[in-house]
Parts: sequence; structure tokens; C-alpha cells
Amino acid sequence: MNYKPNNLSQSMKKDIQRILVFLLFPFMISYQLLAQNLVISGTVNNTNNEGLPGVSVQIKGIKTGTVTDVNGSFKLGVNSPQDVLVFSTVGFKSQEILVDNRSNLTVVLTEDTKSLAEVVVTALGIEREENRSVFPLQQSIQMRLLMPNLIIG
Repeated sequence: MNYKPNNLSQSMKKDIQRILVFLLFPFMISYQLLAQNLVISGTVNNTNNEGLPGVSVQIKGIKTGTVTDVNGSFKLGVNSPQDVLVFSTVGFKSQEILVDNRSNLTVVLTEDTKSLAEVVVTALGIEREENRSVFPLQQSIQMRLLMPNLIIG
């Protein structure tokens, strides 16, 4: 029998790695499930008690979150009762709410008219500031084309 210690040790290392992964995988999964042991559900409404779709619901300080559905409903797993949920969407004031062992929340967002007045939307959805210095130049070029003998001084 031909005995090669290097090949045997490589094979044994791979077997040990597979066994460890097989044994540790259930613990990793259960840790992840235990980390989010509280599920919060609820609705986000406007001041007219209508559901708001597309509201971002995030755990403060963590990138974990969800978005409300067409009826304003959401469901999110949180890590602890001390987590704070941040509710935000365009045109409404953001709101932060402590979970505090509640499993169902109803949140009412109020309109933020100030932020809507500052948004400038163009045909392509690109925000830009109007450049007033170009207008006199364009006007003088148009006048020059219409009256080539005109002297603009």
C-alpha cells in the first residue's frame, strides 16, 4: 500500500471543515432567528387616515428596513424592544417611534409643505438652477440675426 501523508492530511482537513460547517450552520441560523425575535407590523397613514404606500421603515442605526405596501401596511423584524423605527417618505415629516414591546403600530405622518416647495422638477427629472446670465446673451444674438446691421454696445 502506498501511503502519502500530505494527501491524507489535505483530505482530512477538508472533511473536518465540512463537518464543522455542518455542525455550526444550525447554530448560525438559530442565532439569526433569535436576533430578530420581535416582529412589528402596522400601518402608516396620512392626516386623512389614508394608507401611505412607499414609506421607508428602518431600524435606527441599522440598515435593516422595509417599505409600506399600497395600503400603507408593513411588517419588520426588530432586535429588541429598545429599537427605534424611523418612518420617512418624500413630502412628509419623518417620525421616530420606540418599539417598546408593541407588536402593532399605527403611525400618522404629517405633510411637510416646506420641503415640497424647495423641489424643482424638470422634464427629465433633473434639478437645476435657472441661469439668468444667459438670457441677455441669447437675446442679443437673436437680435443680431434679425438685424445684422444693428450695433450692440
